[in-house]
Amino acid sequence: QVEGTLDPENVEITLEALGSVPSVNPRITINGLYDWYDIDSMVAEATEGCTSDEEKALAIWEWVHWTRFQRLTADDSALHPVRALNGYGYGICGNTASWIRALCRAAGIEARVYEVTGHTISEVYYGDAWHMLDGNAKTFYLARDNRTIASVEDLEKDPWLIERTIHPQDPWIRKEDRPI
Repeated sequence: QVEGTLDPENVEITLEALGSVPSVNPRITINGLYDWYDIDSMVAEATEGCTSDEEKALAIWEWVHWTRFQRLTADDSALHPVRALNGYGYGICGNTASWIRALCRAAGIEARVYEVTGHTISEVYYGDAWHMLDGNAKTFYLARDNRTIASVEDLEKDPWLIERTIHPQDPWIRKEDRPI
């Protein structure tokens, strides 16, 4: 337990074993969060209280996009969520998609990564269908029923599903809505 009100962001913590028994695999958590020792502990934090695969997939997607920030990594070691989020804390679309895939698979949910024109996204399988979840652009697209998250295949067949959203052309810049 660490006392005080210091926000630990960007602060160095030094651990020193003062007893006669060596410390093995110490963990630091903050208010019961950030126990990211392994992928299972990350999944447990992200999906706490979730019961269905859909809830877990959306919780993982949301957890990833609120946990990370946008910055290019130096090497492929940041493709693994444990190393990336404990050491780097940042990544780009390929990293984010890989983290969602790894975390979903650890939660028992099938997931995959797609390379689309100049961007990388993840797709998660639940409810007998695939659903595109973009943790980097922090978006997903609804099918025409306005309830189901569309798949990559749905989006390829019906580009209007993308065009009708808050970012019709570019996920980084809000543009004028176009009539349907």
